[in-house]
Amino acid sequence: MSTATVDQTANATNQTSALDITSEVMTNARVTYDTGEKDSQTQEPILDAVVVSEKDGKEIESAKEVEIKVKGQGTVKYPVVAVEYQSFTTYKANTLAGITELCPNDEETCNMFNRGISVKQQNKARSLLLEKDDNGSYIFSFTEGSYDLKPTIGEVTNRRLSPTEKLMETAKNLPPEQLEAVAKALQALLGMQRS
Repeated sequence: MSTATVDQTANATNQTSALDITSEVMTNARVTYDTGEKDSQTQEPILDAVVVSEKDGKEIESAKEVEIKVKGQGTVKYPVVAVEYQSFTTYKANTLAGITELCPNDEETCNMFNRGISVKQQNKARSLLLEKDDNGSYIFSFTEGSYDLKPTIGEVTNRRLSPTEKLMETAKNLPPEQLEAVAKALQALLGMQRS
């Protein structure tokens, strides 16, 4: 799903194309559970909740209990009182115009950008210090003074692909006959899941 927006207040000169911003729907579940404790005044059960993915919510709902890590107690199982689902539309900017459309506040845009580059630079520093050669020896040579990570900011990062993106990347490299066999296998699998 994509979105296109025209800013009517600027004489329609600021136009964002559907390629600038994309959106998708994610669904989360709020799992409410009984802690096993009672309110000292009302004697009503004390409830608590966690937020999980839709998939995890469905598993918890069918199990009718949730496992919670409790400090000092390890993992504790609690009975589920309710599992409620909510879908949220999330957005992603694909261009600088899309970033401006999603976040017109310069200060907030800078805050988000700085958080992103901070994480990127921390990851680069960590990988530099932990990278090993084929013999298992650390590669990084420590230097006098501060190591400049500015070039890291503009490096293209290989992001993790979703399972669907991995499948599409793999499919691009398959010969036509193998691609056809995979398509038939997927159709058979989908047919089994529907029945």
